[in-house]
Amino acid sequence: VASPRSDVWRGPIRPFFGASTVWGRTIMMLFTLVSLAMQPAAEPGWTWSLYADADPVVLAEEIPDTPRLRTTFECERGSGVVEATLYREAATPAEGDAGAPGFVTLSARGAAATSELTARSERLSFSLRTDHPVFAGFAAEGRLSVQGLGRPHRIEVGEEARAGLRRFVALCG
Repeated sequence: VASPRSDVWRGPIRPFFGASTVWGRTIMMLFTLVSLAMQPAAEPGWTWSLYADADPVVLAEEIPDTPRLRTTFECERGSGVVEATLYREAATPAEGDAGAPGFVTLSARGAAATSELTARSERLSFSLRTDHPVFAGFAAEGRLSVQGLGRPHRIEVGEEARAGLRRFVALCG
């Protein structure tokens, strides 16, 4: 019993381009190579890196070996104050908010705080004390919610990078 599609390859074209012929396999390989060549190169993933050799101490969400940053936390050793910066890729304020200072609400592990927001070129920054319950919750769980950027934003440090986050907190005091 022939299926309705069994006669699709019947006719003069099949001997030259069927998948079982040399020509057919060559054309299929060419199509595969062309489609692979047209795909963009895979971009390396975002990762958290701790730079603790000098002041300021910096914990950065970045693509290694590129200038691309999404989030940074920095402090002077032992200062007890952290400045967080969201870069253009991570921070998209609501229309009309760009360049205007304001406030953000930060929350982690059930605690909340308000911090002043400053805008500089393509980045938004806010500060928080390391002894505040919000920062302690962020250090414990690796998640910090930021409200007031025109849309909710979440900063997440994966389990594999939490040791760097805990070391950052210890160095900042």
